[in-house]
Amino acid sequence: MRILIYDGDCGFCKYWVNWIKARAGNKIDYAPYQEVKEDYPEIKEKDFENAVQFVDENRVVYSAAGAIYKALTYSNTHGWLHWLYSYFSPFAWFSEFFYKIVARNRYFFSEITYLLVGESFTPSTYEFARVLFSQCLALVYLFAFSSFWVQAMGLIGSHGVMPASQILADFATNFGWSRFFVLPTLAWISSSDIFINGICIAGIVSAILMFFSQRTFILFSFVCWICYLSIVNVCSDFMSFQWESLILEVGFLSIFLRSRSPILIWLYRWLLFRFMFSSAVCKIMSGDSHWRDLTALNFHFETQPLPTWVGWYFHQLPEIFHKFSVALMFIIEGLVPFLFFLPRRARYFGFFCLLGLQSLIFITGNYGFFNILSASLCLFLLDDEFLLRFKNGLTWKKNFSAAITKGLVGKAKKTLAAVGALLLVLAGSAELMATFRIKPTVFIPLMTVTDRFRIVGGYGLFAAMTAVRNEIIIEGSNDGKVWQEYEFKWKPGDINKRPYFVAPHQPHLDWQAWFAALGGFENQFWLHNLMVRILQGEPAVLNLLGKNPFPDGPPKAVHVLLYQYHFSDLDLHSRTGQWWTRELVGKYSPDMTLK
Repeated sequence: MRILIYDGDCGFCKYWVNWIKARAGNKIDYAPYQEVKEDYPEIKEKDFENAVQFVDENRVVYSAAGAIYKALTYSNTHGWLHWLYSYFSPFAWFSEFFYKIVARNRYFFSEITYLLVGESFTPSTYEFARVLFSQCLALVYLFAFSSFWVQAMGLIGSHGVMPASQILADFATNFGWSRFFVLPTLAWISSSDIFINGICIAGIVSAILMFFSQRTFILFSFVCWICYLSIVNVCSDFMSFQWESLILEVGFLSIFLRSRSPILIWLYRWLLFRFMFSSAVCKIMSGDSHWRDLTALNFHFETQPLPTWVGWYFHQLPEIFHKFSVALMFIIEGLVPFLFFLPRRARYFGFFCLLGLQSLIFITGNYGFFNILSASLCLFLLDDEFLLRFKNGLTWKKNFSAAITKGLVGKAKKTLAAVGALLLVLAGSAELMATFRIKPTVFIPLMTVTDRFRIVGGYGLFAAMTAVRNEIIIEGSNDGKVWQEYEFKWKPGDINKRPYFVAPHQPHLDWQAWFAALGGFENQFWLHNLMVRILQGEPAVLNLLGKNPFPDGPPKAVHVLLYQYHFSDLDLHSRTGQWWTRELVGKYSPDMTLK
């Protein structure tokens, strides 16, 4: 007989015994020592009073933390804790040390337990969360593929700004046969316009089928992942943002979403932790004074790539509000992520904090599908006990449970899953260490592989704040005297044009123009090519722009000017309707012609 013996007069002990019972069930017996102490004369009464005891079928006695971990070996999810306790002495020492602290302060930790865990002892399940997440991810993929498809020919088509055929030819020349590993993409099969469009269509169709079909989710999830990886790698000039890495890392994990292994839930939380915590760390490590003195939001709403009109109003708020917001952001990005690994109530709180942050970012700036994807990832902080309170929850759970019944089975597959998870954790840890400017050289080979296939990414948003907004303005002329301005569709140009909401669409050319204004013209090869395409009057490229001042034919010359933009203030906006003011900084590029 296996038995867990506890202090029947201790409410804290009773609580955690019930918690263990909900996981180990009737595989072991449970009894207060006051009732069974005579049956175990080898255990002193003082030992019963000081710590919980576990006696196995061979009457081997385990005490304190060791007893808890031994009892959990009979659960389906926590047996690894006893293995860690047995073979990793620092963990065993810390466990016993912490157990003594808890035992001496039972009332305090009892209150903490009720605060973090609540009154429910049932183990958390995440089947409904998997359903919601799988459908949210399908929508994100749909947004991502659809957004790129309408821009694909203008960006990487045969007559686009940066033709895929030329990019692949350069890689083939420089890397030979290793090019398939250096730049994994389906475009090696063909870089024709038809094939590029085919990759986008395959992604869109697979995303739709992902949304409606749980039984074939693995297949379509893999198709979406490999198609999007192919696009990102061949379009790196326009798709080098962190949310491209995020969707690919999330998408890779989603291939295994039908597995019921709890490892996957922890991997998603680990990813969410790295993504958020790295964003706080990189701001601190950058040394940017605007973050340290909490003035970053004095500029951010105005200088971010594609602000919204709501961002304009936020910019008008007093500095004290901005400083408070920066401080709150550091708490949410730097401290709240640690709640992801705590009991359910702490995770619920973390979910609402992150959802609030992502909502504010969404309404004040256009970041494509980033906010929707980040909010979707937070779903793994919620369990079925929370989600099934909503209507139709039971139906969703039933449908998904039927779809995931055939998960990873057998010791071999479980071992393979554990090894794969360990490698992902190690690669993620290495990326996190890099955020702290620690070079994990021992992990470089592993990081090289995961980087190539975008399986694990490095994150850290807005490490340095842009305090001044410069904008490039393209102008064309037929006589070299009268110059007329081209307009982008979404980025600031006309000072009277209200900032738009464009997310989840990602206008890649507009975003790249914002980055170009941060540096010089010489290294902006895509901009050189854009000016050539404008002079050639290429329809696919002109479709990426807004206003075309030369509808009857391309100009004979183009150049780029650099302006400094500022949000207008409330008074100027009310009098003139202006959303922006601007001053000419100077010429950004020389005049360019085709001759």
